[in-house]
Amino acid sequence: MMMNVVAKTKPQLPKKLDEITTMTDISYGEKRMTYVYDLIVRPAQSSDEVISALRKIVASRICASQLKRAMDYGFTFTFRYNHPRGSAIGEFSLAAADCA
Repeated sequence: MMMNVVAKTKPQLPKKLDEITTMTDISYGEKRMTYVYDLIVRPAQSSDEVISALRKIVASRICASQLKRAMDYGFTFTFRYNHPRGSAIGEFSLAAADCA
């Protein structure tokens, strides 16, 4: 199932999701799905602030979706964010315990 998601999504990348977010990669291996995004952030925002805010938003969406079932079976979802020019902003992972 996860490999199918990767196979269907990868040919469409990069894919602009909104004004500030572009999905640039997706991969799967060993019960871990990894999503990579370019994200435009304001210079005044610290990377920690950005990642903390994104983690809350993404966790609430993932935990309320069908992906929660995959996490209940031991799957982990990692979200990696980079500046459009390539430098890292940060990343976080979500597992079933994050939805408790």
